[in-house]
This record gives sequence, structure tokens and C-alpha cells, in this order.
Amino acid sequence: MLLRATLAEWIDHVDYHKEHVGVDPVAIGSDYGCSGHLAPREVATAEGFPLITDQLLRRGYTAAEIARIMGGNFIRLLPQVEQMAGR
Repeated sequence: MLLRATLAEWIDHVDYHKEHVGVDPVAIGSDYGCSGHLAPREVATAEGFPLITDQLLRRGYTAAEIARIMGGNFIRLLPQVEQMAGR
């Protein structure tokens, strides 16, 4: 049986990365077609994404950090990934 993390535990993981490498490598996706079973219990679907934002705000993340985590980092890195894939 797979034990799913709570949202608080999941945000603890984001906090760890922020502390050790910053928020630029952190990106949250919604691959609910394949790996949604790994999402926090409270975020069973993409409708729960506002809960992530709320928790990040409660922990003192800035609006700019949240924007990067919630999609900005993915958008920033996607062209690099596509370029490398074409090699």
C-alpha cells in the first residue's frame, strides 16, 4: 500500500529544496494521468493547486517565488530541454 504524503509534508520537501538550492530548480506539475497517486492527499486533482499556493504563502514564500514554483521555472527551462532533446 502506497502511503501518500500530506500537503504539509510535501511543502516541507519544497522548504528543504529552497533552503539547500533555492526555488529556481523547483517546479510543480500536474501529471494526474500517470502519477497523481503521488500527489499530496489534499491535492488529489489540479483543483487543489490553490491549497499549495496557500501553504506556500503561509510559510512566507514571496509572490515571485510562488510564481516560479507554480509554473515559471517549468516555462523558463522547457526551451533548454527541447534544445537538448534535439541534439
